[in-house]
Amino acid sequence: MRRNVTWHALVVGGVVAFGIAHSQAARAAHSSWHIIDVRAPGPYVDAVGSASLWLSSGSLEGFIAVGPSGRTKVFKTPGFMPGYLTLGEDGRIWATDVHHSRSVGAITTHGQLTVYQERIGSEQIPTSRIRALGNYGYTYVGASGAVLQGWGGEFYPFPYPSGLTGNHDIASALNGNTDVYFTECCLLTGGAITDFQVLQGVVEDPLPYAECAAPAGMTYDGSNATIYVACAGASDALLVSVTPSATTSVVFPGSYVTRVDTIALGVDGNLYFATGSGPSLVRFSPSSGMFSTVPTPDGSIPRAIELGAGGDLVVIGDRSGRVYRFAP
Repeated sequence: MRRNVTWHALVVGGVVAFGIAHSQAARAAHSSWHIIDVRAPGPYVDAVGSASLWLSSGSLEGFIAVGPSGRTKVFKTPGFMPGYLTLGEDGRIWATDVHHSRSVGAITTHGQLTVYQERIGSEQIPTSRIRALGNYGYTYVGASGAVLQGWGGEFYPFPYPSGLTGNHDIASALNGNTDVYFTECCLLTGGAITDFQVLQGVVEDPLPYAECAAPAGMTYDGSNATIYVACAGASDALLVSVTPSATTSVVFPGSYVTRVDTIALGVDGNLYFATGSGPSLVRFSPSSGMFSTVPTPDGSIPRAIELGAGGDLVVIGDRSGRVYRFAP
């Protein structure tokens, strides 16, 4: 069923009402960081947390597993280059294939890789986010539609109703076992949030802001049924929140680099951003409407952020051989 969405724009000046709040807690946040030395080449693309931390690299055909003690093991996968990752309910780590547009792969914790090839439809899958979707399998996004892959490797493509094209890096968020939200571009008036509904297909709702023509990171807060999208405009960046009844936006402080995996919802209820433009995380409190900064311990610029096992945030920075855990 299509969500009834009423669009209301509330853009507030970032300096006064939503400016950076340099609180004492934010300045003392170094004690909450843990640096993990990774003995495998970067730059690291994505991370998922399980008993070990799993990474993909932009220079490696293989999966990187980092144990709790920091011990690094590389599972080489010649011919398959992992892009974005997700942890499946089957215990395997699933990944899109950077070099093959119709392939996804799943690797066991012992390093056994199975590659699944799309055989239905003609979707061209970019290096996009992949999400586990309960008992229904996995959803990832192509240039002309969303694709649901069942547990047995079957592919079921669903075209976009409007014909919009997906971003090259497609941000997404998971809502339970029935919905995957992801971002689309490119309309003159903005982008769109697409709701891929299992057994119902694709539903699109526009984001009526020019800044959202290139939407970036995205997350979903199930406690208040709110989708959050970062929109990186040419001059201003917006943080847009979408509920079933309204859409609002606030001016995001500073610049924002368009990339997936740049927002994570912390266990403390705050949103954390890897903006790709400064040596700190940016934190937003939905309850107070205030932004604050959390400096990285070594001056690294956060490039991606994910919620890891145990509630820590896993942060990928620009320092080779390092990833970070941050406890909100």
